[in-house]
Amino acid sequence: MKTIGTISGYIILIMIVSCVDQAQNPMAILENKENRELLMEKISNDHDMMGEMISQIMQSDHAIQMMKGNKDMIGKMMGSNNGMMKMMQKDTAMAGIIMNNMMVMMENDSSMCKKMCKKMGANQHMMGMMHDDKMKNGDMTCPMHATNSKPK
Repeated sequence: MKTIGTISGYIILIMIVSCVDQAQNPMAILENKENRELLMEKISNDHDMMGEMISQIMQSDHAIQMMKGNKDMIGKMMGSNNGMMKMMQKDTAMAGIIMNNMMVMMENDSSMCKKMCKKMGANQHMMGMMHDDKMKNGDMTCPMHATNSKPK
């Protein structure tokens, strides 16, 4: 009976040590596809962890290049229902970050800069804003969207 207790104790000890070792080794967890999927699901459904993940993604050149090449993801972000525009209207801080990132991207990518300038140049409203004297003086208020003005 004492032998069975000793063997059971060793088995339990081995199980605990193997579990602790795996929990401390992130690569061991990530090797298993089910564990990866569970981890990604947990992160994507937790507001704080998702924020941390987005910060990590934005700091990774590889991740940014992958996002640029993923037309499906970009389409979903921009959306036919103006999801990105609605989000930017609700969260002006995020809108500022997005606009700043777009300007940096345009500075670093001449092809993207040319495409963006061509799109903006074809939009009468944007051209009017860029040539408006108030905008040149630092007043970024759009006359079309000012609180007491009517659309032109």
